[in-house]
Parts: sequence; structure tokens; C-alpha cells
Amino acid sequence: DTDDVDPDGDGDPDDPTDIIIPENPSIIAEKSATVTDNGDGVLGAGDVINYTITVENTGNVTLTNVGLVDTLTNLDGTVLTITGPTFDSSDQGSLEGILLVNEIATYLASYTITQADVDAGGVSNTVLADGDSPAGTNVTDESDDPNDTDDVDPDGDGDPDDPTDTIIPELPILDVVKIADIIDNGDNIIGVGDVINYTITVSNDGNVTLDNVTIADTFTDLNGIPLTLDSGPTYVGPSSLGSGEGDLLVGEVATYIASYIITQDDVDAGGVTNSVVATGESPNDTVTDDTSDDGDDTDGNDENDPTETLTDSDFEISVFKEVDALEPLIGDNVTFTITVSNEGFVTATGVIVEDVLPSGYTFVDAITTAGTYFDSSGEWIVGQLNPGQVEVCLLYTSP
Repeated sequence: DTDDVDPDGDGDPDDPTDIIIPENPSIIAEKSATVTDNGDGVLGAGDVINYTITVENTGNVTLTNVGLVDTLTNLDGTVLTITGPTFDSSDQGSLEGILLVNEIATYLASYTITQADVDAGGVSNTVLADGDSPAGTNVTDESDDPNDTDDVDPDGDGDPDDPTDTIIPELPILDVVKIADIIDNGDNIIGVGDVINYTITVSNDGNVTLDNVTIADTFTDLNGIPLTLDSGPTYVGPSSLGSGEGDLLVGEVATYIASYIITQDDVDAGGVTNSVVATGESPNDTVTDDTSDDGDDTDGNDENDPTETLTDSDFEISVFKEVDALEPLIGDNVTFTITVSNEGFVTATGVIVEDVLPSGYTFVDAITTAGTYFDSSGEWIVGQLNPGQVEVCLLYTSP
């Protein structure tokens, strides 16, 4: 020691023999997370994140005034409120705020996930731990997630500071059902003049809020001929949880209505078929869509099943022939009356009635209410017969 201190003034230095131990205060924090499911089996709103924070004195001096500053946000940066952290215990028995060398203190915290967190993709949590050395040196450390192998070290101190992230994968799902209800026009037949009232429900069956929800309606007869709805589809708002058109919260259902009056062409085709494709976007702009089901799972198809309305499309042509004289004399005029009628529900085209005069009768003339009679072939070419239409051919002959 070159100080040569001589406290007794005898000319002989009396420096004490000091071994100086430089203090090297250091602290390390880690934060891990486990999730308690709310019973639905899906990571999402209502689940509880349980955080465990450990703070270790990795230096060579006792630390006091040990404290934590917890920062919790969702992944879009919104600041959240956490329950805790609360001091739980220390492995060497120190009270809260004190850390002996190599001592580890444990703190607990929790947070209940909200739908906004799910929409943001999850939450991120970081703890800043600090403490004071005996000389008043303050040391700090930003927590690391021991389960994160990225080992990000933004401050370059050799100690990873990965935030404790709970990632919630988005699962955007739409489900569309289109149901047809027929209002009969009074004839007890599914056919011309009946009104089909359609109800379309679009459900958000995923785990994130959807926006830009739209529907596209495809409507044809059973021959594939495009048709136009008489009204709609029209949104009936608000949706089941209060959203307006275009937005769907998780579990929310939007309703649309439409209507159509059945025509003869539809009956001729056997009916009509209708499908809706609904499209929506997740918070991350992932597009999801679904093609409607008809709501009837008893038909063996419970997915992308078009909503079909089958009309009563029976086809039936009736022909009746009568004569005005059963026992005519030579030289008498005999009239045969042929009646053809469409007794079905669909339009008949290319109708031809073949009639051969009995032996001994001579064709004189023919009068028809529709079409043309050709005596050379004995064919009455009627053409088209609409449902309920009746046409007559009078054949004038002589025996």
C-alpha cells in the first residue's frame, strides 16, 4: 500500500491490509406462460393466460428495492391491463424486494384473453426487473421467454430478451344456409304463380371478427337457365349480436331475404335451384368463403347443397274422338270430332294427333282450332299445348 498512512505519528506507516472486492450487481428475469382453456377446446376469447416470472440475482452482492414493471399488449400494440405481477416466493426465503446472491424470486400474473386480442393475433408480455446494489447501483433486465428459442438480444448484453408471446392463430370460417318456403297460390300445386320466399343466414363460425362480408346469389332453373329473383337478396339488420351489414362478430348470424314467383318456364324445367356464396375478410385480410347448404341434412348432403324447389311437372296428353252418326247411310255427311287436351302441368310441344278414317269413308274437309290437318297422312299437327289448353279438330266425311 503506497498510501503510507501513519496514524500514531511514530514514523512507521500503519496502512491496513485491505482486500477490495469490486461489486458486480446483475439481475436476470424470465417470464413463461401457460393457458387455461375456458372449456371450448379452442385457444381464444375467455381463456386465461397464467404467467410465471422469475427474477434471479446473478451478481455478487445483495440487491434491494427489487421491483417489476410489466408491459402487456396485444399484437397490434394496444396496451392491456394484467392482473399482477404478485410476489409468490423466493428460494432462499427473502422477503419481497430483497434478493440474496443467486436467490430466485417468483411472481405470478394472469390475463383473460378478449376477442380483440384474438383479432390482433395474440398478446405479448415483457417484464422489466430492477434492483439496487449496496453502493446504490441500479441494475435492470428485460425478461426473456425461456420457451422461445429465438434468443433475441436487443441490448447486446448476452442475455436474450425475447418477449413472452401467446400467438392465437386466426381461423376465419363462414357458414351459409339458404332455406326456401313456398307460398301456394291456392291451387295446392307447386307451380305457376306460387311464391318462393328465401331466407339466407350467414354465420361466423370462426374465431376472429370478419368484415367486408358479402353474398353472391346464383339462381337458375333445373336446366341451368339463369333466372332473376323478383326481390333481394336484402339484408335484414341488425345481425344477431348487433353488427351492421358487412360485419360479423364471432358467433354472429346475419340474415338476408329474397323472393321469386314461379313461371311456366320454371315448371317446364322441373323447378328452380339457388345457391349463395358468402365471402368475408379476417383482421389479417385472409379471405374466407362458403357455398350455401339447403338446411336439410336428411337428404344425405349437408355441405354446399343447393336449395332446390321441385315443381309439380307431370306430363299428360289426353285425346278423345266421337262421331255424330253411328249408322250413317250412303250419301250422309258424317262428322268426327277429335279433342286433344294438355291435362298435365308442363307445356307440350310438337303435339301430333294421328287419325285414320275408317274404311269406306271419304275425306271432305277439316276445321281445326289450332294447327293443321293433313288428309294425305291423316296427321293433325297441333304444335304447342299449354297446360289446360284444349284444341278441337272437326273431320267432315261421307260414307
